[in-house]
Amino acid sequence: MIDPAASASLDGASVTWVEVDASALAHNLRAVKSMLSPGVGLMAVVKANAYGHGAAAARVFQDAGASMLAVTSLQEALALRSAGVTAPVLLFCPLLPAQFPLAAGANLTLTISGAENATWLSEAAKTNPVDVHLKVDTGMGRLGSLPDDAARTTHLVRSLPGLRLKGIYTHLSTAMNRDLGLARSQVARFRDLLDQIESSGDRPPIAHCANSAAALQLPESHFDMVRIGTLLYGQYPAPFLSGRLSLQRTWRLLSRIVSVKEIPTGWTIGYGAEYRAPRPLRVAVVPVGYADGLAVEVAARSPRSFVERLTAAAKALRGSARPNVLIDGKRTAILGRIGMQMITIDVTGFPNAAPGAIVEIPCRRVTSNPTLPRVLVNEPSSE
Repeated sequence: MIDPAASASLDGASVTWVEVDASALAHNLRAVKSMLSPGVGLMAVVKANAYGHGAAAARVFQDAGASMLAVTSLQEALALRSAGVTAPVLLFCPLLPAQFPLAAGANLTLTISGAENATWLSEAAKTNPVDVHLKVDTGMGRLGSLPDDAARTTHLVRSLPGLRLKGIYTHLSTAMNRDLGLARSQVARFRDLLDQIESSGDRPPIAHCANSAAALQLPESHFDMVRIGTLLYGQYPAPFLSGRLSLQRTWRLLSRIVSVKEIPTGWTIGYGAEYRAPRPLRVAVVPVGYADGLAVEVAARSPRSFVERLTAAAKALRGSARPNVLIDGKRTAILGRIGMQMITIDVTGFPNAAPGAIVEIPCRRVTSNPTLPRVLVNEPSSE
């Protein structure tokens, strides 16, 4: 299974691509499901191009047993349908009226954020009924009905034609913290609301509250379904939560060396001539840059003060904190500024570094260039 754009990496049109491990994605989904109680579903969050993994990741989660998928925007959802995803897909962001025909035609589950949103949506859906989930604001402060209004809004949604109320949900703002006081109060508000609408007969079949952090730390927040994003991609929502599951790495940004040469002592590299070779070096050019999501991390500890940021940036420019790439599993430095689509790396002492050699690039997945081919590897056998 390969994303449509991935064919470019197979016919030589592209020398930079993202490798997505299908086996690792499926493994991570199973690892999360293993900690859930029987009957609790898993909604796989595949927003932001599946955290940089591409639509193929959504198909892996669908086949591996996700109950639903979720994205933020209509554009993201339509891209999934175009890629062959048939599972139920929830849109987190409420629609504007002009978007409804496309959403209804794609058989999407829509979020209702309040009474006004519900009323116009009902008018639009009279001849084309849609599944909806009601969003409740228990403390995130973004979308959703406030708790005092939520019961009335739930009753309204159930009474409006064209709307099939299938779910109700809220979002926790601090579930990734060590202090879970606020998160627990949000869960309690949500539970109180569920009890209230249960007694009035308005409770929909699916209530969901837990994100990745809450799934790990707050089992009382699991309800009927959990919404999992970060964990599925082999990452933890906070460093102190690391190791609670056996997760596998799912993603690599890869490119190929296109040029190698020797430079003398004192030669400068890159815009601003900020790097000067301290000795004769063998350097290589790799066609990847900040347009692809590669950026200089000036400090691993996320310095808080302006002085700390300046100090870290100065170290990066001097080379003492220079970002690295991997060749044959070994680290080597990026020299000079990162360009829009090219970097220069130190390949002194790397005899296999020649045009065509593969280089692994550190990159924040969500900001990676969505036009790069996504190539799925380690697919499960269809036999």
